[in-house]
Amino acid sequence: DITLAEFRRRVGNRIAIKGNIQIGDLYAAPKEKIIEACREAIGVGGRDGAFILAPTASPHWPRLPERTWENYKAMIDFALDHGEYPIRL
Repeated sequence: DITLAEFRRRVGNRIAIKGNIQIGDLYAAPKEKIIEACREAIGVGGRDGAFILAPTASPHWPRLPERTWENYKAMIDFALDHGEYPIRL
């Protein structure tokens, strides 16, 4: 495992990467932590392009808890508001 910053340092924007929002955080973290994780991921991963904000895995529960739905919505809303190039955070 390497950080998103280390990945970008090594490969620049020659390779696209998708993810960086931990599925465990989407399940249990406060919404504010999700928003901060999105800000960091887009800021580090998307600054030069070739980045897709997404969860690190798919949900695996048959029925998602309300907090998980709220966190997914927060992630999507943040991406819609801040994920267009050029990145402005």
